Amino acid sequence: MLDLPWQDYTIDSYDLKKAKKVLDNDHYGMDKIKERILEYLAVLKLKGDMKSPILCFVGPPGIGKTSWAVPSPMPSAASTRA
Repeated sequence: MLDLPWQDYTIDSYDLKKAKKVLDNDHYGMDKIKERILEYLAVLKLKGDMKSPILCFVGPPGIGKTSWAVPSPMPSAASTRA
């Protein structure tokens, strides 16, 4: 826990078209989840700041919940991180 980079920050990007492209490239199917993430980003873009922003994905084992939480090594996902 102490080894986590607590002081490191990234610049948030609210480019919804770019986010949709990355989600479509990195995650096949799962349209409802991708739509929910884009809705969340759109609200965050309009509102500016949301306290404790957390998305919780629930479902049976093996449907890809972890793949949403773990950054993809693909360049398309890395390009969204600033």
